[in-house]
Amino acid sequence: MAKGEEEIGPVPAPAARQGGSRSWRPPNRHSIFALLGVLIATTITVGAGVSVVVTGGGSSGSGGHTTPNPTNTTSTEPTNSTSTESNTEVVYLSRLQPSGGDTPSAGDAPLNGHDYPDSLLYENVGIAPSIADACEAQASCRATSYVLVSPFTRFQATLGAETRGASGESLRHVHWSVVVDGKPAEEGDISPNSAPHPIEVHLAGASNLELRVIVENGFGGTIVWGNARVY
Repeated sequence: MAKGEEEIGPVPAPAARQGGSRSWRPPNRHSIFALLGVLIATTITVGAGVSVVVTGGGSSGSGGHTTPNPTNTTSTEPTNSTSTESNTEVVYLSRLQPSGGDTPSAGDAPLNGHDYPDSLLYENVGIAPSIADACEAQASCRATSYVLVSPFTRFQATLGAETRGASGESLRHVHWSVVVDGKPAEEGDISPNSAPHPIEVHLAGASNLELRVIVENGFGGTIVWGNARVY
């Protein structure tokens, strides 16, 4: 052995691994996939009380309850709103029972070549007496009242008068009026056998409607409220 060189003894063998002599091997493909499956199936809690959907359906929250997967739905619950619109249903007076006064005939009536199937008709107005308080027992008057149980806003009709007697009767005038809650709302005059007169009256939620006509004594014709209606 040369001078200055140290004597090197035998190199010790590596220490044996604790737990046995099995040597370490790198993970294979199957073990990697198994590890990934465990990670995917793990519930991840993001913040307190937040549920996260996991593999297999359902979700887990901080309370440990399982709930179905969320879906996008449209609510069909009705809204609690109050409608202020008026009644839009058309109601013909010929189908209502009068609340007072004279009871007209109801049915179809032709006026100046036009047909009005839902009309009110007063016949022999100037001959037979009236029973309405508004007419004060005058034979040349008719008046009929109706109770309006719905919030109607308008009254409409086409008024006409026809005679079948002497030609002189065509010169007689007919005075009409529409009374709403005891107060005249519209009125005017028409001539028998002339063009029908359209009438429209605003009711503004009134509760009572009255139709009146006054003719000269001896008028034997018919007064027609053509398609008299409220809505």
